[in-house]
Amino acid sequence: LQEKYGLVPVCSYTDRPMRPKETDGKEHHFVSKKEAKKLLRKKAKCVIAYTEIGDHRYFAFREDFEKADIYIVDPTGVAYLKEKCPDVPMVAVYVTCREDIAKKRAILRGDKEKAYEERSKAEKEQFYAFQKNQDYDIVIYNNGTKEMLLKNVKALMRQKGDLL
Repeated sequence: LQEKYGLVPVCSYTDRPMRPKETDGKEHHFVSKKEAKKLLRKKAKCVIAYTEIGDHRYFAFREDFEKADIYIVDPTGVAYLKEKCPDVPMVAVYVTCREDIAKKRAILRGDKEKAYEERSKAEKEQFYAFQKNQDYDIVIYNNGTKEMLLKNVKALMRQKGDLL
């Protein structure tokens, strides 16, 4: 979406280790656990998104969100964002895929199989509740190629242009 449509993503903070193909300041700002605690304490009033996956934290500040077009976040982060920023117009797009595809993609991006299994287990409950409660505005099933995803997003943008 960045490359194709020039959309600017939120670059959130995390205290998890950087994966082999990631770049600090691109996917996330990677900080130590100590630095994360310090940032969260110092800028507590500016935190607009926060979630924990396993023993790692992910968070963003209002200024990060205000200069961005999209934010990739889990259901807990969506709920936190909606609670902290009810004045900010947003559309929650739920992108999902089959479990086998998710695992294959995670391993291709550098996750170890055990790490993927632990993360998936930690997230299962919140994604189940997200689906059950339909806490999203739009759902996209991403079981195909990247080109198919972009085609679906383009169709969605034409169809729901007033929302996006």
